[in-house]
Amino acid sequence: MDFRHSGHTPVSETGDFHTPSREFLLQRETVPQKETDSEPRDRAERMARFLQEKKAHSIWILVPGEACAYADFLIFGDVEHERHRDAVLEQLDSQFSRKGEPFRSEKGHFWTLVDFGDVVIHLFLNGGRSLYRLEDLFPSAPLLLLDEKGHLETIAPEHRPIPEMTENISRRPPPPLRHPSV
Repeated sequence: MDFRHSGHTPVSETGDFHTPSREFLLQRETVPQKETDSEPRDRAERMARFLQEKKAHSIWILVPGEACAYADFLIFGDVEHERHRDAVLEQLDSQFSRKGEPFRSEKGHFWTLVDFGDVVIHLFLNGGRSLYRLEDLFPSAPLLLLDEKGHLETIAPEHRPIPEMTENISRRPPPPLRHPSV
């Protein structure tokens, strides 16, 4: 029997299990890209504009699609200092946390991550964005830049801007904390 035209998967000689032939596997269609749900996209855009209202700058929305298993949208933004970051985090919690969901954020030396499930926000201090370059994890993903007027502009992967370095950051992460007796 010719399985290429029958639409059936070939059966092994013993008949116990199905084993797809190489020809059958090659004819399968490629897996379609995950369609972006309009609600998470609207939520991501609202969050990006909210960050802009709270004086975060250089706000980018990355849409990684199937390449990212943990979120549909990644938002990157820069904050001026730790107090600014903490104020933004508090307001993000009050504005966007859903009832019954805990507010989850992880603070680091140059980088803070806020997890809203389908949207993950990365806030950077003191040039941390240029240190970590998280957008490079998904080099072919569409990138949306939020301009000063609140308009989103889609940037092709080959035209992505490079995050600016600040003068007071080195390329090395801070040294690990050591016990005084060491």
